[in-house]
Amino acid sequence: MNYYSLRDAATLLKISPNKVAVLVQKGILNKDKKNPLSVQIQACSLLNLKKKLDSEDYISYLDATNQLNCPINWMQKYWCETGFLNIENLVYWKLVSKKELTAVLELKQEYVTGAEASAILNMRHSHITNLQTQGFIKPYYFGKTDKRVRLFKKTDVLKLII
Repeated sequence: MNYYSLRDAATLLKISPNKVAVLVQKGILNKDKKNPLSVQIQACSLLNLKKKLDSEDYISYLDATNQLNCPINWMQKYWCETGFLNIENLVYWKLVSKKELTAVLELKQEYVTGAEASAILNMRHSHITNLQTQGFIKPYYFGKTDKRVRLFKKTDVLKLII
């Protein structure tokens, strides 16, 4: 079979036919261009999407935020804008590479964000910046783009607990 009907594609993806039409409109799925009157989804594009959604190589964006114990807005700022995590936006699904997530989780074993440091110390976030300015805690800047995330060594943070 070279093509799936809109309804069959919807059944396979477990979404509505209208949502499948949006995926076609956004270029995530390809349709039969020779037959403009009916929407026939190219089997290869549908099966490639289904394969990606079912892949063990990806995790949902929300599951990744849970694993990082990080709110969505901080996830974007700390890990996506800095180039550590790339979000594959498939309109109804946002996926993150498990390989990239594992690298961030490994980094977080030794380092914490300013928000995490302030939670550990039970202080306001601004107090961490003050401690940094006063030289009590050293920041480390990481990133794969021109944006960097400021992290602190966990051991340095734990030493500040009195």
